[in-house]
Formats: sequence, structure tokens, C-alpha cells
Amino acid sequence: MPYLYLACAICFSAALSILGTLYNNKNAQRPNVSRLYSLMTSCSVFVSWLVIYIFDFSFDPGVIVYSLAYGVFYTMAMLGLINALNTGSVSLTAFIKQLSLACVAFWGFFFWNTPFTFNVAIGLILIVIALALCLFTGDKKQAEKSSARITWKWALYALMLLVGNAGCSIMQKYQQAAFDGQHGTMMMVFATFFAIVISLIVALKEDKTYWKEAIKASWRFPAAAGLSSALTNRFILLLISTPLSASLVYPGIAVGGLMLTVLVSVVVCNEKLRRQQWIGLAVGAVALVFLNL
Repeated sequence: MPYLYLACAICFSAALSILGTLYNNKNAQRPNVSRLYSLMTSCSVFVSWLVIYIFDFSFDPGVIVYSLAYGVFYTMAMLGLINALNTGSVSLTAFIKQLSLACVAFWGFFFWNTPFTFNVAIGLILIVIALALCLFTGDKKQAEKSSARITWKWALYALMLLVGNAGCSIMQKYQQAAFDGQHGTMMMVFATFFAIVISLIVALKEDKTYWKEAIKASWRFPAAAGLSSALTNRFILLLISTPLSASLVYPGIAVGGLMLTVLVSVVVCNEKLRRQQWIGLAVGAVALVFLNL
């Protein structure tokens, strides 16, 4: 059963990037529907957590502050993800998504007194190498032929994804530490509700010409993405109570999710990476293992 939980966590983690890509492909001829995706995904993940909350009810008004902060970071991450997938490489975007783990590690060194171990040092060095290999454009003609070109627009959205994802993990850890591991489900319910409100405010400024068509044609992708987001967190919580070591669980989810996303991007989306980017992704996968040991 523990390995089934791990496999589910890996699949649902990878599903976030895959479903976002499918949504973009479905709406390739419909501009200005990325904020709609964030709104629909937030609604779906809220409903998913609300169902869980019914069976795991608790309440403490002090949690609301953490939920609000989480909602802001979650919206930032979702907007960054869908736009990064739309303007750049699926594989490299998935790598940036998993790279948020390194940002959480950095935060821990400065604010949580996390020990700076040899494994962490190796992991951080490998991350720098992986980023250089993945993001350096190299020969201009070769880069133009690749479907994994790096643009400033993609870099901005990738940064939003990185900061948003890391912020979610950091807020979740702060909340659990402040309330002795309690009210985690409550936090997520209110956080995703705030994400709906924030996404709605942001979406009001977007041109809504193609919204009706996009909802009719592709509502199932953000609906599934929201459910996947909730289930990823749920399976991680289930894994905590199993005999599986954290040194297997977290690297497994990080690397497994990345590899599954890359496989789908190559097979389904026909994405073409340069040789150095393949090497960079491999180095990045090894780095994620070291950072989670």
C-alpha cells in the first residue's frame, strides 16, 4: 500500500503540468484564457478540499492568516504554470516547478536553522549546473530549431511559478509548526477559497471574448488539475504515516513527477530538447535527490 500511495502522488504531481499543457493545446486559437484556467482550477481544488474537510473538520481563527498568504502564492503559482507552459517548454517548466524544493531548502537555512549538510551542498551545486545547461541558449540557429527556446516572457512566468510554489510549501510548514500539526485541512479549504477570490479579481481584467468557448471545450482539464492538486497533498500526508523513508518519498515524487512530465511532453506534445537540455534535466533530477536526502 505505501508504494501505491507513492505512485499516486507521483502521477498526480505530474498531472498538474500535463493537464495545463492539454488545456493550452485545446485553446491554442483562443487568446486570453490563461486567467480563466487559474480560476477554474482554484474552484476545483476548493471543492476537493471541502469534501475532505467535511470528514476532517476543525477550526481556529488564527489559521486564516496563513490561508490568505497561501492563497496568494497558490494563485501566483497557477498563473505562472499555465503561462509558462503556453510560452515555453513543458519539460523545462516542470523542472522549474520541482526546483521550488530548492527554494524551500534555502529558506530553511536562513529561518528554520536547517543544517547545511554535504548532500545539500552537492544538490545545490548540481542545481546551478542543471540550470546553466537547461537555460543557456547556446548556438542561436540551433536554439531556434528547438521547441524549448528560452524567452524573457517564459522566464518571468517560470519565476512566478517558482516563487508561488515555494511560498505555498513555506506557508504550509509555518502553519503546521504554529499549530502542532493541526488544522492542515482547514488551512487548505480557506486558502483555496481565497485563491478563487484572488483569481476572480485578476481575471476580471482579462478579455473574455473566448471564455464561453474555452469553458465548453476544456473545462475538464482545470477540473482534473484541481483534483490532482488536492490528491497530491493528501497522498503525501498518507505517506508520512507509512514505514517508507522520507529520503525515498520526497525524491521519488520530485524526480518521478519530473520524468513522467518529460515523457508526456516528448511523446504526446512532440517537444524537442537540445542535447545539453537533456543532460541538464538529468543533472537536475540527481540534484533533487540530493536536496531531499
